[in-house]
Amino acid sequence: MGASHVVKLKRREAAAEETVSIYLERPEGFGFQAGQCIDLSLALDPDLDPKESTRTFSIASAPFEKDLMVTTCLRDSTFKQTLRELPSTLTGTIEGPCGSFTLRENQSRPLVLIAEGVGITPFRSILKQAERHSSLDDVDLFYANRNPESAAFLEELSGIEPDSGKFRLVAAMTGPGASEGGWRGETGRIDAEMLARYVVDPAAATYYIAGPPAMV
Repeated sequence: MGASHVVKLKRREAAAEETVSIYLERPEGFGFQAGQCIDLSLALDPDLDPKESTRTFSIASAPFEKDLMVTTCLRDSTFKQTLRELPSTLTGTIEGPCGSFTLRENQSRPLVLIAEGVGITPFRSILKQAERHSSLDDVDLFYANRNPESAAFLEELSGIEPDSGKFRLVAAMTGPGASEGGWRGETGRIDAEMLARYVVDPAAATYYIAGPPAMV
C-alpha cells in the first residue's frame, strides 16, 4: 500500500441510477496506473469499527485527469449514506495506489474487457488513458447492466467508438424492459456465445474481468 493522504471530497455527481461518482482532491505528486485502486477512509461515528469507515475503490479517473474519481453504488451502510449526503466540509484519508489490475506493456494479443455494474470503474480509467495515447487497438469492451439508466459511463464510453478505429463497445442489458427509453442492443448476460459473435479468435485474446463475484 502507498502513502496516506488527507483529501477533501470536492463534489458528488450522479453516474447512473443509485450510482454516484465522488471527486477527491488529488494530492500533489500522487501518481497511479490506470486500473489501480485506493482505500478511502471517512471520519464517521467514533464508536464504529474502523473497518466500517474504510472502503477500497478502483480509481475511475485516468492518470492524466486532475481529480481522483471513485464511483460506487449507494447502499444503506453508514459509509455509503455519508457519500450520498456529502457535506461540503467533509475530508477523508486515502491510501494507495495499489493493485495490479493494469494493462501489460507491449500488449500484443487482442484485449477483451468484461464488466458488469460498477465493475466498469477500472476500465473507464484504462480506456480514457489509452484513448489519450491513441493505443486503443484490438480492444473489445463487453459491459452488462440491468438497463441503460443503471449503466455508469455508458454514454461516455459509447463516444469513444467513432474515433478509435479498433475499439468496440458491446453493451448488454439483462432487464431492458425496465428502461424508459427502450433498448435495441444486446440483451442477457455476457457468455461464451455472445463473445464468439464479436471476438474473431476468443482463445487468442487476453481477458480482464471486473464485477460482482458471481459474475466474475
